[in-house]
Amino acid sequence: MRINLYHHEIPFMASRVEHVLKTADTGNAFHGLRLYTEPPLEHEPGDDDSAAITFWVPWTKRGGHDVADLRKIGQAILNFCEVVEDGEFRDYLSGQGPGG
Repeated sequence: MRINLYHHEIPFMASRVEHVLKTADTGNAFHGLRLYTEPPLEHEPGDDDSAAITFWVPWTKRGGHDVADLRKIGQAILNFCEVVEDGEFRDYLSGQGPGG
């Protein structure tokens, strides 16, 4: 799956972020990081139908899961920000420039 976000959607993402928690029918809890891509859009009070991206994760340290992959994604985002700021190509995951 590919998700495209455009420059005009990023300000909303930076201003409206939520940590959401849902419990499945199985009783397992899932945490989500929700990034909204538009201002609030409520048809009825409490019925927010705004466009958003939610990263759902079932991992908890107590459950024996490792968050290393999530940290790797976060680091890739930080590396990308550095690339945008300095204008140099870099592999987002390793932080290395071309050729290593």
